[in-house]
Amino acid sequence: MHNLRIAATGAGLAAMLPLFLLLTDTSTGAADLETMVRLHQHPAFPLRVALTALYFPAVLLSHFALAWSSHQVWAWWGFSLFAIGNGIDAVYRAVQFGVVHYRWCAAWLEATDPGVRESLEVRITAFGEVGAGVYIAFAMFFGLGRLSLGAATVSAPVRSTKILGLSFIVVGALNVLPWIGRITGLPWLAGLGGYYLVPWLVNLLLLAAVLWRWPAPAGADSSLTAG
Repeated sequence: MHNLRIAATGAGLAAMLPLFLLLTDTSTGAADLETMVRLHQHPAFPLRVALTALYFPAVLLSHFALAWSSHQVWAWWGFSLFAIGNGIDAVYRAVQFGVVHYRWCAAWLEATDPGVRESLEVRITAFGEVGAGVYIAFAMFFGLGRLSLGAATVSAPVRSTKILGLSFIVVGALNVLPWIGRITGLPWLAGLGGYYLVPWLVNLLLLAAVLWRWPAPAGADSSLTAG
């Protein structure tokens, strides 16, 4: 019980990141260079970095608890894919925040030599191009992992767990469809990523609620997906 409540707290802490992104203009997907290089000067940006660092262990703990408690192979498969995606994303964010924003972008703002600025612009732009490929990689793992977790929980007779499963399927689809849109050149599919934050937040809050309400009443199956 205590372990699941710790995991539920982890899901709640992880939910702070999408909530923060909804409330502040700290998106790292800024299109123009001038906005990109000044993003680290945003008053809320250090908190964005801190919440991102907190997010990864918190979200992995909560999803591990769900897989452990579901007693289903699909859930473990989904967690494994989800964990790989988070590993890729964590490395990418560490480089993005620590090197690109706080070193290259800061140096670009301080540079007076046009040659130095041009060199930094090339690095920043190149990282953005590489980032598009990395996004496809971790979005694929996120999406397939969440879809598998959804498949493992959506058939549960427990209503709250069933709703959680549906939310996993929705968020997983919003992970997968945009990168399919980028690969196929279908802008309407790629644009679905813009609707991701609210379902992501709702999914994490539902996960926190499902984990917190466990264990089941005496005599019930110990699985989160049992009736």
